[in-house]
Amino acid sequence: MPSDENTLVFTKADTLATPPNAHYSLPNDNDCFGVHGNALYFESLSKFYKASISSAESAISITFLRSLLEGEDVHNGALCSRKRNGKKFIYRMCDHPETDGIEIPAEAENMEGLVLSAIVGDKILYRHVNPELQEPVARKLGERAIVVELPFSDRPSLLAHTSSQFIYFIDGVKLHTLDLEKFEFLAPLTLGVPVLSFGGVHNGVITILCGEEASSNRIATALLPDAYVAKPSIEHAVDDVAI
Repeated sequence: MPSDENTLVFTKADTLATPPNAHYSLPNDNDCFGVHGNALYFESLSKFYKASISSAESAISITFLRSLLEGEDVHNGALCSRKRNGKKFIYRMCDHPETDGIEIPAEAENMEGLVLSAIVGDKILYRHVNPELQEPVARKLGERAIVVELPFSDRPSLLAHTSSQFIYFIDGVKLHTLDLEKFEFLAPLTLGVPVLSFGGVHNGVITILCGEEASSNRIATALLPDAYVAKPSIEHAVDDVAI
C-alpha cells in the first residue's frame, strides 16, 4: 500500500515492512487497512491504530488512536460511518468522528449494490457492478458522491489521490482512468500483464504487482502517457487511497 514520501509494504498477511529492515507484526485479527497521507491506519479488536515511518530511524511507529464508538461502522480502506443528529456520515479513520465527514446522500442509502470505495476530495466514491456495460461509466449521485459503474464483477484495484484529477482502476490487464475535471473515462490502456494489486502512480510512473501465481509475482513500473497524469500543481496529493 503506498504513501507519498515513504512506503509501507505488506510482506505477509500479518506483517508490515519498510526498507531497509524495519518490521512490525500486526495482530492476527487486524482488519480494514487503509493509507491516508503518509500513514497506514487499521482496526484491531475494535481499536484504531496508525502505523507511520520514522525516516531517521528506519522504524515503524504504531500509535493507538481511539476505540470504536457506539454505532460506528468500519469499512475497507480505513473508512468509517456513523449517524450524527439523525444523518449518516462517512469519514476516514484519521478524521474526527464528531466534526469531520461527508453526509451520505439519500440516493446512496436507497441504492442496492453500492460499494463504498474512497473519499476523494470532498466527495464519496462508490463502486457498482453493472454486467450489461462494455466499459466503465461514472455518474454523480447528488453533489457529494460519485458512482462508478463497472462491467466486471471481480473487485478491481483502485487508486485515488485525494486532490488529484484522476482516479485509476485496474481490471486484469487494463487500466481505466476517470478524469474528474471532464468527468469521463479516458481510453483504457492495456498493461500487458495480469495485475494483482496497485502500487501507485507517482511522477507519471505507475507501479503494480503482477503475475499469475504467488511464486512468480513481480513488481513492475511503466511510464504513463501525459494525458493520464495529473497536472504538476495537484499531482503531489496529500492523501492516497489504494485498494
